[in-house]
Amino acid sequence: MLLDLLLPLGETMAPFNVVQYITFRCACAAVTGVLLSLALGPSFIRAARRLSIGQTIREEARSGTRARLAPRRWAACSSSRR
Repeated sequence: MLLDLLLPLGETMAPFNVVQYITFRCACAAVTGVLLSLALGPSFIRAARRLSIGQTIREEARSGTRARLAPRRWAACSSSRR
């Protein structure tokens, strides 16, 4: 819809000719998406916390994962130094 409004302007004003290129429109869509997520993201996170939407992680699972992964990490670090 915005494209239908801006394309005729390209005939009268040269800077609006860039709207006809798909790469420009894709870049504008990407920038719009990033700006919307930065602007609206924190409010969605606050709303989700307020409504208690989330995932609980058991403490046993957290400590078990750390204990299981720690020896591998140190082994990888020590073998690369040799």
